[in-house]
Amino acid sequence: LNATTDKPAGTTLLTTQGLLQFERDLLAATQTYSLPPFAVDPKEPIVRKGVVLELRTGVKSGFGLDYFNATKSNDSSSDRRTSTQAGEISGLIDVDLCLEENPKLYSSNPITVPDRPPDDFNIDTIQLHISRIGAIVEDLMSFANTYVYMISWDNPALTSLTLMLSVTFCLRFNAEYIGSFPIFFLLLYMLYLWAARYTGKFQLRWTKKKKKDGVSKDTSNELNYSIHRSVGMVEVAVWRGKALISEHGIPGSLMASISWDPARLGNKKEKELVIASDHTAKITHHIGSTDNSGVTSSPVWNQILQSDESRRLKQLLPTTNFLYELSNEGDEINRDTNEQNEKYPKITFPVLQPIETTSKTLGKTSSPALVRTLPWKSSRGAIVIQLRFTDVLNKLPLFGDVLGDVVIPISELVQNGEVEGWYRVLEKGTQKSERIFCMMSDQDEDVQNSDSFGEFLAKMASPENEKEDDSKSKENEKKEIENPMIYLKAKLKLPEPNDNVSDEDKETSIVIAEEMVRSVHMSQDNRLGIISSSLSTLNSFRGVGGNLLGLQNQLGAVLDIIEMIRNLINFSCPEKSICIFICLAVLLFLLALIPTRYVILGGIIGQYAATFMSAYSSKQDKISNEVCDEDLLAQNEDEPDSNAIFTWLMNFLKSIPTDEDLRRFYFWEACQVSEQEREVHERKKRNDRLNKLWKAQWFGDVEMKVKCKSSEISMTYDWEGIFAIIIGHRFIWWESEKCFDDGDQPLGMIFFAGHSGLAGLSPLELRELSRDEIKKVVNIFGRGSKGQMKISLLTTDAIAKDRLENAVIRACCDVK
Repeated sequence: LNATTDKPAGTTLLTTQGLLQFERDLLAATQTYSLPPFAVDPKEPIVRKGVVLELRTGVKSGFGLDYFNATKSNDSSSDRRTSTQAGEISGLIDVDLCLEENPKLYSSNPITVPDRPPDDFNIDTIQLHISRIGAIVEDLMSFANTYVYMISWDNPALTSLTLMLSVTFCLRFNAEYIGSFPIFFLLLYMLYLWAARYTGKFQLRWTKKKKKDGVSKDTSNELNYSIHRSVGMVEVAVWRGKALISEHGIPGSLMASISWDPARLGNKKEKELVIASDHTAKITHHIGSTDNSGVTSSPVWNQILQSDESRRLKQLLPTTNFLYELSNEGDEINRDTNEQNEKYPKITFPVLQPIETTSKTLGKTSSPALVRTLPWKSSRGAIVIQLRFTDVLNKLPLFGDVLGDVVIPISELVQNGEVEGWYRVLEKGTQKSERIFCMMSDQDEDVQNSDSFGEFLAKMASPENEKEDDSKSKENEKKEIENPMIYLKAKLKLPEPNDNVSDEDKETSIVIAEEMVRSVHMSQDNRLGIISSSLSTLNSFRGVGGNLLGLQNQLGAVLDIIEMIRNLINFSCPEKSICIFICLAVLLFLLALIPTRYVILGGIIGQYAATFMSAYSSKQDKISNEVCDEDLLAQNEDEPDSNAIFTWLMNFLKSIPTDEDLRRFYFWEACQVSEQEREVHERKKRNDRLNKLWKAQWFGDVEMKVKCKSSEISMTYDWEGIFAIIIGHRFIWWESEKCFDDGDQPLGMIFFAGHSGLAGLSPLELRELSRDEIKKVVNIFGRGSKGQMKISLLTTDAIAKDRLENAVIRACCDVK
């Protein structure tokens, strides 16, 4: 705990199996062999060992599934510098640990190890058990695939060797000793597992699985095709509406939501084909929404707010006015001029050329599925404007908030290039598009002829205009009340057809498609979270919850036994696996000497003899129990328990870890390996985007000099890590590489125009910086968002400093 704030500074979890597994891994790493627990002298002194444990932040309780599944941020603050990611290492703690085993577990009268406590009903626990079943099935499938590979002639040498061994075995092996056959192969498999355990490959099973899951999650955003899809830019402007009243006749506050549905106009079969070919078509992509109109039936919208997906696409692509978001004098002039020329608030969104999957069949052999592009006019996609309203009634759960949809097919935009006018609002989910050819009112003409949209809004708010509007609305009230409609403008800009596609166009298409696929996965994850939270409410029903709780715990107990038996032979607990190996070796020796039929015969006779003794000695046992006294009972306590062997075996088995115990023990190590693999994958994608799409002259991680936030430190400055790029005549920086990959807004920018470039160190900086820092510091200056600015950057070494300086010089020397 933090002594000042009395809040947790970090958490570490010490489980029994975790401490035991730490000891086992230490013995395996040093190749030290320990005796089984029942062979250890109980009088042997206990050795205390120093252990360094990691303290983690962001965990909820430190126990159970909360500890091992925590992935969300611990701070709701939007500033990532002050927030912490769940699971981050906040510190280390040095403790002394000692492991002492109860000697009565394997004594003549052993105590029984208690069973694991049952879990409370939790949908996450059920999902965990299902994943454990999947892991067991996956292991069985790997054995089957290995066998198929050995006989499939994919490796002729291996298949020929196994064939000769099999034939020789069948011809020369005596079937009387067939019982030794499975034991022999089990011992060979245990020898392989023993070698894997003592060469450090045992942990790879858990880290590899986590690594595979992390890579599959990252690669899930990658495309399932390699062809180039051209990118079109859709421009949508939603201006105003008329007669937009809900079915209850109550006016409300109206808002228009603009979306892109890649499979809107297809029937059920066509939609399935489109989704199978194009993963971006699995959801409707939200483009943006208008502002709230206030309580009215004839709204006028003067602003369109972009969605998160539109914002990310805009940040990832340098060709969508991303560089002009940061204000500077020259950019403000250009942007103000463009805004004056525009009549309507509008928003742009990229759409991809439609594709389809084909399969060419030659004879009886089917070739792999191929993907080809389709003409734009064959697109089944559409721009959907959905009208939503808020009134008194729809705040109740039984009433909806959707007034209707307006659909603009992409094929219509391809044919006409641009559409503008009044469109009728139809029912939700419609595939029709109905344009109304009506006379434009004086208000509409005023809007078209006005110099700016702001003047029109001012005119709309004037008292004279309100009177004119009241008089004209009475004349057209009967016509307009039956036709709820909105006035919109949509335009599609397609690229010029060209056989030679540039690398920039290819990378642009890839980035857009991957970002759309990422939005699909985010939407699916959110749906799963809603389903999971809804299923958790089943616990409130006592009967259903009790049945599910019993099923959950029974399934967990069966899985524990299966995993314990498997881990008994894979040397997860080396001293116990060695005991099993020795017993199997002795059994193999006996089965190699004694024919198997005699072993089976002895087992059958022993079974009948045991039941015979139990049946005919029951009366004598009852008489003995009746005449025994307290002295006899006290004497029996010192005698060996007749069920001691069974208790030994149960204690022996219960000490074996389950797969869930091992997963929890190697959880953070697996997360670290998965994160390293993810960083390699993300770095490759980032470099491709910066080189092919952004045409960056330089990019990399540096540290920026900032004012020290803490007054307790004597130093007046501090170095904070940033990710920066030089593109064109701009130096732009983000908080980190991840912020750039996620499309976050950059922290700042310097424009190399006029008086700009490299700057030397001032006398104050020469006095503040150390000798090592002076060799690696680069000062640059130029025009920033608030005028002229200068920043100091600390590179990793002298070579990185030279590269950055050369890139700044090239950016300043190029023609502006």
